[in-house]
Amino acid sequence: MSTEFFSREKTTGYKPDILKQMKPLVIGVGALGQAVVRGLAAAQVGELYMVDSDSFELHNAPRSSFYPNSAEQKKWGLGKAEVVARKLRNEISWSKAPQIHFASNMIQELGEEPFRNCTHIISAVDSVGERGRGWIGKLARKYGKPLIEAGFKAERINMRTLTNHSVDIPCFNCWENPEKSEEQFNCTARARLSEKEGFIPAIQTAATILGSLMVETTIQLAHGNSNLSNAQYFLNIRTGKTNLMQLVRNPKCQHSPPPKSDVVIKTGKRETCKLLLENLKRQGIKRPRIQLPARFVMTLTCFECRSLIHINEPSWKVAKRILCTNCGGRYSLSKQDTILTHEIFYELSEATEELHEVSIHQIGIIPGSLFEVRNGDQAITIEIESDGLSGSNLFTPVF
Repeated sequence: MSTEFFSREKTTGYKPDILKQMKPLVIGVGALGQAVVRGLAAAQVGELYMVDSDSFELHNAPRSSFYPNSAEQKKWGLGKAEVVARKLRNEISWSKAPQIHFASNMIQELGEEPFRNCTHIISAVDSVGERGRGWIGKLARKYGKPLIEAGFKAERINMRTLTNHSVDIPCFNCWENPEKSEEQFNCTARARLSEKEGFIPAIQTAATILGSLMVETTIQLAHGNSNLSNAQYFLNIRTGKTNLMQLVRNPKCQHSPPPKSDVVIKTGKRETCKLLLENLKRQGIKRPRIQLPARFVMTLTCFECRSLIHINEPSWKVAKRILCTNCGGRYSLSKQDTILTHEIFYELSEATEELHEVSIHQIGIIPGSLFEVRNGDQAITIEIESDGLSGSNLFTPVF
């Protein structure tokens, strides 16, 4: 009997040299994400990156094999990304692989660099639009990276695989409108409906089965096997009923090849939007207009009292229930004595003077990202670099 390390996996077709080259980015390490990272680590991928800004709560324990005990809570706290990363490192103590990295951030705070550097993107989040799946799907398409995303509700699970390797194949936005569910920030009826729904019914068995399916699909994509490529898979784990649906491209959805930077702009950590525009002008771009990675929300009205309030955040950061401080929220009242108005910006230019003193970081322009800048009818791609923090070095390695 062979006792060679990883010998039995080799007989199933796993190739260690291919696995070592994998650098999957796992977004969300709740019940589903934990099943995913455990499977990827056991498969000995080369590097493993995990991102989650959430913290453990007691109701997570029945579905979370990495739920921290009291000693671990004192040592590491309750942040999901850190706890899962450190416990996973201890669990895979028999090998130095994979190199494990975590970031206790919203994925949007890291910018685009993690998407550029990874080999596969695994989405295990349940938020939609610019707050989650829409953002991830957009950047997977932008950088041509395979996207494996999934979700479950009680006993029903589904997984979608998009290879994104060509402009001729389907992408996330072919069927989903990432802004559709968040078009109306201030829809009180929608907010109250969400509160009434409360939560998504979830069970550990569904998360485990779905996580294993996502891991195997990711590994097979890395090996060049495409049985589940550009397809959506459905399974009811109680009845055994399955359905596989092949996905096709929506001809109305515009696809472009991954961008390449024409100009590299270096910035300071606190550089204002005005200074960035001046920097672009020095590069010969006379009237620069930058399409923002997400809408920037300056003012909205409070859900409860309808007063005008300051937001000053990208749309992905805006709270689900927008309340002023008088109504128990975190947003301050505006002192403007004007007709109630919503100020939402989609681009940065000389004309958007309201944004000029805002820092580029606050507006959502993160170092390591690529942006399209228009100068009249001309369009060029710029890369934002920084001497300070970038998206990738916000990850913490675990040894």
